Amino acid sequence: MKKLLLLTYGTMVYLFSMTVFLYAIAFTGNLLVKDTIDSAPRTSVGAALVADSMLLLVCALLCSYVSKPGLLNRLNSSLLRLLKGATWYCRDPW
Repeated sequence: MKKLLLLTYGTMVYLFSMTVFLYAIAFTGNLLVKDTIDSAPRTSVGAALVADSMLLLVCALLCSYVSKPGLLNRLNSSLLRLLKGATWYCRDPW
């Protein structure tokens, strides 16, 4: 059961990262997607900067929390140790 769960999780992570990668190609190449990189902006520059700044702040706070050694010590169960490799691929596929 544990191996089936690990295989399912790894497959889902792989499919998610591949979908994001292919969407990025379609987005920048103006292929088969409604909103492309050349689309007209839908909001003002100020609103976009505020949204981007908030997302950057959330990502920075999450990364600083995840890098704490205490959190890594708590994630040492056998299943999570196996799943860490599949999740790392989703974070950084290259």
